[in-house]
Amino acid sequence: MSFDQRIGVVGGGQLARMLVQKGQEMGLQMHVLCSTLQEPAAQVTGFVHIGKADNADDLRKFFRAVDVVTVESEFHSAELLGAIEKETERPLFPAAPLLGSLQDRLSQKELLKKYKIPTAEFCSVKSFEDLKAASEQFPKGFVLKKRRGGYDGYGTFVVKSPKDLRSAGEAFNFKEEPCIAEAFIPFQRELAVIFSRNPRGQIATLPVVETHQVKNRLDWLQGPCKVPPAKLLIAKLKKFLNSIDFVGTIAFELFDAGRAGLLINEIAPRVHNSGHYSLEALDFDQFTLHLRALMDQDLKEPRLLSPKFSMVNLIGAGEKKPTPAKVLTGHLHWYGKSESRDGRKMGHVTYLGPDRDGGLARALRERKGFRL
Repeated sequence: MSFDQRIGVVGGGQLARMLVQKGQEMGLQMHVLCSTLQEPAAQVTGFVHIGKADNADDLRKFFRAVDVVTVESEFHSAELLGAIEKETERPLFPAAPLLGSLQDRLSQKELLKKYKIPTAEFCSVKSFEDLKAASEQFPKGFVLKKRRGGYDGYGTFVVKSPKDLRSAGEAFNFKEEPCIAEAFIPFQRELAVIFSRNPRGQIATLPVVETHQVKNRLDWLQGPCKVPPAKLLIAKLKKFLNSIDFVGTIAFELFDAGRAGLLINEIAPRVHNSGHYSLEALDFDQFTLHLRALMDQDLKEPRLLSPKFSMVNLIGAGEKKPTPAKVLTGHLHWYGKSESRDGRKMGHVTYLGPDRDGGLARALRERKGFRL
């Protein structure tokens, strides 16, 4: 590593912003490719490349301006990224073929099945006939999801009745938006765990956290969680990451289904909202670990800096002038977004403490003071 090493991030949102900030602390020259100078990541670096991630010329220029490239989102064209990587001879992490497999929920599930990683039963839905077949295969209900592009619950539909089935058939154009049906899992709670892996196969594992969703978006989390079955699953996931030769940070969202065990819900091959707490709660956060992995630096298990922690997301409600809480004892991260919209992630607040819930009750109370 040298202080003039150039890291390129495709995307300019809050994940890219936090990557840039941690990279600067490491002495790296952090570049971002985004569409405007107002995007969160563009506000915190002098190396901004205005362009689009789906434009070959913009990508080509960007790749040639840096030494290594990573992505903020897995939903860019993996085929295009792979072609530009080959042409410019600039390495991309995670690898384009893996991004292609993991950005499609069907091939993602098939990959989990191939490596015997526990997950819900599933089937492909490309027509209304397939949808009816899914209702017969999963009589206790299923979740219908767009195979590509959905996040934070977008493109997701729960089907538990004939009425739901009709509504789902009307909501999706299956020819243009192929879907996947997953058996509905009656879980006790949702969990998440994050790993970072470098090209030499060293893996750092972040603590397991409990996550709580509202309208399919992460609302709050707390940790670390003691989940005895997680030890075996974590060992399987490490073998999985070595088998597919994943490089970078990757998040696994889990269902705790009680006696049925832990099941993988979804995979995000990037830094993730469920790991933001690591900026304050661990000695090595998910962003630093991701950058270290890209450069093949040594990785070690991060150490807790507090026995308990919690985090709340700040979700926009459309206020013209968002204002912070007057009383705030947690650590605020504001993403610098110019417009508050309903459901938009505007920031997060992390709490550390010895109290049993890691400050969660305090976090939920203080969040009410924000106008978003």
